[in-house]
Amino acid sequence: MAHLRDGCGDDQCHAGGNAAEYGRSETFSIVMASGSLPDIMQALSKDFLQYGQEGAFLPLNDLIDKHAPHLKQFLQDNPDVRSAASDNDGNIWFIPFVADGEAEKGWFIRKDWLEKLGLEEPKTVDELHNVLTAFVNNDPNGNNKKDEVGFFHRNTSIGIEGLMALWNAYPDYRAFDGKVVFGPLEDDYGVAMENIAQWYKEGLIDKEIFTRGSKARDILLADNVGGLTHDFFASTGNYNEQLASKIPGFRFEPMLPPADVNGVVKEPSKRDRAKNYGWGISHSNPDPVATIKYFDFWFTEEGRRMANFGMEGDTYTMVDGKPIFTDNCCRPTRK
Repeated sequence: MAHLRDGCGDDQCHAGGNAAEYGRSETFSIVMASGSLPDIMQALSKDFLQYGQEGAFLPLNDLIDKHAPHLKQFLQDNPDVRSAASDNDGNIWFIPFVADGEAEKGWFIRKDWLEKLGLEEPKTVDELHNVLTAFVNNDPNGNNKKDEVGFFHRNTSIGIEGLMALWNAYPDYRAFDGKVVFGPLEDDYGVAMENIAQWYKEGLIDKEIFTRGSKARDILLADNVGGLTHDFFASTGNYNEQLASKIPGFRFEPMLPPADVNGVVKEPSKRDRAKNYGWGISHSNPDPVATIKYFDFWFTEEGRRMANFGMEGDTYTMVDGKPIFTDNCCRPTRK
C-alpha cells in the first residue's frame, strides 16, 4: 500500500525525476543551513544517510522496535525497504515513501470518441492501429478539421514505453526469469522501432511528440485533439473534471492494455518498491515517541486505506468489504 503521501502525484514525486530531486535537495540545503530543523523532515535518502550519521536526525531502530509494531512488521516483511532506509551498519535513518501497486501508469483513451465512431476498446495491436487510424481520419471531435492526434505523450525520454511493449520491447534494463537484459540490445527492440516509425509515418503518433514537451497532455486534451496516451494514473485521471465544462461529453478514461503481438496482456511500467526519499525525525524533535507512533498509524490497515482512498463517506465508501471511490475523489490537484 502507498503510505505517507505528501500531496503530489506519481509524476510529480517520481524518484527518477531530475526536477523533483533537485527541488528536494535545494529545499533541504536551505533548511539545514538555517540551523533550525522541523520535528519531521522530508528529504532524499542520501541526505538522511549523510546527515543522520552527523547527528541531525535520530536513528529509528529502537523507536520502531519499542513503539511502532506495524512499521516494524512491515520492515521485517520487506527487507528491501528496510535496506533502502538504512546505512551499512543497519541504522535506520528515515521512513521511505512506499508506493502501492505494481503499475504506476496505464493507457487512457477518449471513450467518447470511441462511442461516436462506433468503435470498441482496442484489445490487440491491430485493433489499436485501427482505432488510431479512425481517430486521426474520421473527425471524432466534430470540428470538420483533420486536427486530431492519435497517440501523444509529454515525456520525451520514456513516452513511447507503452507502445514499445506492444512488440515486447523495453527502453531500459529488465529482469526476466532471473536474467537481467538491456532492452535496446534485444531483437524485439528493433522490431518495435520499425513499427513505431511506420505508425509515425502514417500520422498515428503526434508529429511533435519529441518536441512538444511537458505541457503536451495539457495542451492536446484542452484543445480537444488528443486521443490516446500512456501515463501516470494519478494525474491523468484528473482531466475529466478539469475539462468537463469546456468539452461536452469529454471522457478520457483508462483502458486495459492491448495484448502485445504475442497475445500477452501486460503493463510495462512498474513502481519502485521504495522511493529514494522519505521522512526523518530531527534531533531536536521534543517527542520522538509520539512521532514514531504517528508514522506507525500509516502502516495499519486503517492508515493504509486512508492513504490510498481518503476519508470514508467522503472520497470512498465500503462496498462488500472493499473501498470504492466516490465522485468526490481524485479532484484536480493542479491546473
